[in-house]
Amino acid sequence: MSYSINCGISRMDYLADIQDAEERGEKRGEKRGLKIGEKRGAERVAKLVRILTAENRKDDISRIIADREYLHELFRAFNL
Repeated sequence: MSYSINCGISRMDYLADIQDAEERGEKRGEKRGLKIGEKRGAERVAKLVRILTAENRKDDISRIIADREYLHELFRAFNL
């Protein structure tokens, strides 16, 4: 059995509204995901810097700023 309510909007307009709402939801989700990712990334770098500071590895701190590959190498080395 099919139920419908006639509220003065065409099926095409209704479907377009749903699609627009889905797109807005996706954009909000993407923004939220980026914020979460940025926060986790910053926390990860901060944790690595704390470890390197505790081990008096100041040269490594300077190097990770300029060398992204080395940064990721240290992430792996410290299981971060």
